[in-house]
Amino acid sequence: MTDFDFDIGIIGGGAAGLTVASGAAQLGAKTFLVEKEKALGGDCLHYGCVPSKTLIRTAQVYHLMKNSMTFGLPAIEGLDKTPYITNKEIFYLDQLPSSMVILWTGPIAIEMAQAFCSLGTKVSVVQRSGQILIKEDKDMADEIMKVLGSEGVTFHLNASVLRVKDLGSEKEIVLKDGEGNPISLKAEKILVAMGRDPNGKVKLSTLAAAVHPYPTLGEINKRVAGTLLSQKIFSERVRKGLKFFFNLKGRACG
Repeated sequence: MTDFDFDIGIIGGGAAGLTVASGAAQLGAKTFLVEKEKALGGDCLHYGCVPSKTLIRTAQVYHLMKNSMTFGLPAIEGLDKTPYITNKEIFYLDQLPSSMVILWTGPIAIEMAQAFCSLGTKVSVVQRSGQILIKEDKDMADEIMKVLGSEGVTFHLNASVLRVKDLGSEKEIVLKDGEGNPISLKAEKILVAMGRDPNGKVKLSTLAAAVHPYPTLGEINKRVAGTLLSQKIFSERVRKGLKFFFNLKGRACG
């Protein structure tokens, strides 16, 4: 019987080569791997799909962060000098306000609008677009608005807030409706539910690591290396072990 120095030799340290080498070694096969480049991983890991898609995704997230004012809280004249509440304070009010204006119509805003209206507060809701709950289907959102309207909530859609002012016991909110007409609302409380500014600065490398959408090397080619190649180079016993190994989830799969 011919003697061999190794049970298996693998040419190429890309995703498939590393996957086979790792699986074979863990199953007890004496393994060697040859790679001409200085770094293991192959083109996909270092120069292709993984870095390019990671950069694209990172750029998308960074773009959203830079333009967060578009989706969150815009600058409103007088707001910095006018007391208002957010979802952090609304659950700790000492007494039920007689009236409330809610800025924006996300889930928290709509939930609070219905709850406080049911408790007896006169509630007005202001939304910049023509739909509440903008992340939901319009048919569903319109139906919810119809229900809340029948319960007593007043909606101002396609409206922009021009300014707010503290009048003491009341706050004044001046709007511009979709036709450019000014509307003045007065309320005891203003609930600002328009999102938040980003909390601090984030390094690009940290952001990339946080949003990296790709699996580990063992996941990239587990089907090719574990199912296709194992049929040609391993015994039935080893193939069963490899099949089990390559079906394990990597860290990125949670």
